[in-house]
Amino acid sequence: MISWAAATISLFLFFFAFTSLMGEYAMSEGNIRFVKDDHKVILVLRILTT
Repeated sequence: MISWAAATISLFLFFFAFTSLMGEYAMSEGNIRFVKDDHKVILVLRILTT
């Protein structure tokens, strides 16, 4: 049986990883828009990150 502490730590770790990935995606899309504002390049980024 999993203890409440292990479940809580697992949940926090999941949310930390998820929000870190979302933040990195947002920053990379912003950087691509700054360098080259092309919808095709952004579409490729979205396909690669899903």
